[in-house]
Amino acid sequence: RDDQTIYNQYKGTTTYGKNKELEFEKVLEGRDWENTDEFTFTISSTDEDAPMPNNTSLTVKNSTRDHKVNFGTISFTEEDVNRVYHYTVSESFDTSKIQSVAPAEDVKEGISFTIKVEYTTEGKLSLVVSDYENTFTNIYETTTKTAKKIWSYDNDRDGKRDDYDNLYIAVK
Repeated sequence: RDDQTIYNQYKGTTTYGKNKELEFEKVLEGRDWENTDEFTFTISSTDEDAPMPNNTSLTVKNSTRDHKVNFGTISFTEEDVNRVYHYTVSESFDTSKIQSVAPAEDVKEGISFTIKVEYTTEGKLSLVVSDYENTFTNIYETTTKTAKKIWSYDNDRDGKRDDYDNLYIAVK
């Protein structure tokens, strides 16, 4: 074999999430956490072939440390160069178990971000990530009703109101 050609192929990879970038915090305002509280977080992508972390669904409970979940890392290869991936982290919870809690306006549709994979001037893989918040805040909302007692007993002239069958409560 006098004519041998050797090809070296660069197989670059990089990951996102090594520094807890895919960690999300659950904040509950207006009341303390209860033992039955559970909020499930899901990471998804609108891009069919987007690289994903190993865990795509995680649950935060009262017992979860600092009420945070971490999806881990997403790995990218040189096949992903010049691609932009769109991710959304959304939250769900059982409204029959957690009542009067509403998601804050800024996270109702989830938290979205993009990751673009590109080469650096040194030929290494680099990630450009859009800014996004890592906190989901839910607000406990109470409803106050005003009630007024209305007595209806025409024959009650002495003011003793002994006929309780005719007690009405008007709620506004």
